Amino acid sequence: MPRLFLPLALAVSFGLAMWLRLDQIATQVLIEDEWHPVHQVIYLTPAGILTSFGNADYSIPLVLLYFVQAKLVGLTELGLRLPMIAAGIATVIALPLIFRRRFDDRVIAAFALLLAVSPFLVSYSRIARSYAVTLLGAYIAFWCLERATRSGTLEWKFGWGYGVLCGLVVWTHAVTGPLLVAPLAALWWEAMRGRGPRWPSLAALTALTAACMGLAVLPPLFGDLPALAGKAGVDQIKAETVIGAWHLWIGTGSPVVAWIALALAAVGSASVLKASPVSRWIMLGSAFTLAVLVATKPYWVDRPLAFARYMLPMLPVLLLAISAGLVASAEVALRVLGRPVHSAWALAAAAAAILAWWPHSPNAELLGRPNSYTQHSFYQYDYRTETNPIRARMPVYPASVFWASLASRPRGTLTVAVAPFQYSSYVWPAPVWERESGQRVIPAYLWGTCEPRRYGEVPPDERFRFDNAVHVADAWARLAQPIHYLAYYRGPVEDVSPPLPHCEAWMRERFGEAFYEDGALVVWKNPSPLQNPSE
Repeated sequence: MPRLFLPLALAVSFGLAMWLRLDQIATQVLIEDEWHPVHQVIYLTPAGILTSFGNADYSIPLVLLYFVQAKLVGLTELGLRLPMIAAGIATVIALPLIFRRRFDDRVIAAFALLLAVSPFLVSYSRIARSYAVTLLGAYIAFWCLERATRSGTLEWKFGWGYGVLCGLVVWTHAVTGPLLVAPLAALWWEAMRGRGPRWPSLAALTALTAACMGLAVLPPLFGDLPALAGKAGVDQIKAETVIGAWHLWIGTGSPVVAWIALALAAVGSASVLKASPVSRWIMLGSAFTLAVLVATKPYWVDRPLAFARYMLPMLPVLLLAISAGLVASAEVALRVLGRPVHSAWALAAAAAAILAWWPHSPNAELLGRPNSYTQHSFYQYDYRTETNPIRARMPVYPASVFWASLASRPRGTLTVAVAPFQYSSYVWPAPVWERESGQRVIPAYLWGTCEPRRYGEVPPDERFRFDNAVHVADAWARLAQPIHYLAYYRGPVEDVSPPLPHCEAWMRERFGEAFYEDGALVVWKNPSPLQNPSE
């Protein structure tokens, strides 16, 4: 096998990972659960964050980092996402290197490609949630433990790495606790059978890990136990939950593609679990996590999206099994055809599989321009578009022909700011507006105008420097990105989006006669000739 084969494959995968994770990243509007940490920065103190898990999931260390950013330089959407972007890109190189000693280079090359293009991994590399960081941290921790126990005794320089990383990872997201302790359970089982590190060393490592994890989770656990207990005993995992999660992990809306991927994973799973302790520990930890989810019934766990992200660390092992199954299947096919089995053929098989899968994935749609809402539930709730309830809701909301009237202009040349913004994406149809108009649509915040404050918006102060939103009061004053139209949206009217007629009245008084109006929208045109309003 050529010596440059794997480095070239990793370089290609790294390039794909960069492209998919950074495409239009600077224009992404903060949406849905990305607001959870922002709300903590607005409404709580660092001391309050340290001693509570909160009513909504957020990462304690990330929120503390955001507090510092807000105070020193101001928070931006890109700043909120930067740790996950870095971790998501690093994962595409780090995980193949972690598994390299255990597998053929052809399997590792295919694995790197699948990591790079996985829509679910791409999504959680671009979102202001901690999942990409916890995934990378867990795998590095398990790699440290593998190195620490490889010789049959305990090498403490790596043992310390495992223990400390377990504390940091569980601090980042408490749901990783069952996953992180699984290797210790496996090592104790081996020790009881007379294999692996002796029990005094294993006891010391267990104590170190417990201490590090305890320092992370005990203060918020005992500081606000009702916040954690209030999330339990609500929903339960169903068969449809697992089926939907599998489509998300595989990154497809096609049942045929999902079944093919399952078959490939079945072919490769035995070799993956046999060859690598890390893969075995991940799967055991995933089983522990599943048991905890079944027992505690946390809120939303019945939704495929929530279940899929709770079990996210399992996804790379599934992709590794698919890679092993793909290479093994390609070898069988080549032998049947009487062809020599070369590394280039294995990489070609992986590339062909990705090309065949791509049209059935959400990637092509997500890469459309402009798309300021790649994290919107319109795209991410379920990759099976026909069963995505968010897509089913959008057509019943009040519609306006104004959006179609903008489609004659070159794509992405206009920006429309719309109020009142709803951070709950299922009542914010901006992806539909962008698709109909071919133009950018961003939020217009009402905080400090007709409303003294609004949950799901940021105040107009120096702590928040959002580039992909505008405060209504200074909508025409933006220089970095001119606003061509300002609109008030009259629907939908639901419990999370009550009508705000006083805000419409305020905007009419402030901006004067509307440029366009119908049952859904009231639109004002930017009057400033310095900012090139549309004609």
